[in-house]
Amino acid sequence: MERIFVTLSALLCAFSITQAEYLKFTKHYEDDVYEFINFLKKPFLPERFKTLEFFQKAGLDHSKRLTAFSFKNCGGMIDVRSLSVQPDPLQFPGTITFSASAALNTTLSAPLNAKIELKKKAAGIWVPLPCIDQIGSCSYGDICQLLEQITQCPPQLTAIGIDCKCPIKAVSLDCVPTGKYTLPSMSQDIGAEAFPSGDYEVTGTVTDKDGKVAACLEVQLSVA
Repeated sequence: MERIFVTLSALLCAFSITQAEYLKFTKHYEDDVYEFINFLKKPFLPERFKTLEFFQKAGLDHSKRLTAFSFKNCGGMIDVRSLSVQPDPLQFPGTITFSASAALNTTLSAPLNAKIELKKKAAGIWVPLPCIDQIGSCSYGDICQLLEQITQCPPQLTAIGIDCKCPIKAVSLDCVPTGKYTLPSMSQDIGAEAFPSGDYEVTGTVTDKDGKVAACLEVQLSVA
């Protein structure tokens, strides 16, 4: 009986130590994540403004720096042929001038689930940003339900036959009319911590009810 008691005591002691170490590790991990997120929230000078000497000292490839706004299709049935966003780099608050041409090869019906993956470049590496308050790398569910909440479709879209409703009909857009859109103040709709200066990569993906990619677009841009 005494041996059993000693064994149980040893097990309880070991469990207590293990639990304490686990809690200590968890707290340390949470602190590291918190510090890392705060690091990514800091303003970064876009790579296009950094000198060749900086890249050489950091051991980074100067030729792979982000020098201008760019985009590419990454799958699906929407072919974005051209996309222009000015100014480049973007500035908050400010005014953005946007134009595009694209083609939708088939009609898209609900549900259409949208997902955004947002990355920020740090030390030459694209680092995924977590989803915080619906900003970052987030899943937004069925965009058709979101479209139903729009009371007035922007005139730039209605002018080319898009009514902001599902199903989204097949259409060829030779050129979305150039338009100017006011970016919200950083102190209002978008907090100052949401998009501090730096280089960003945004990948938007829309999947249909079968999980197949209906649309995918990758954009790389800078915020000054």
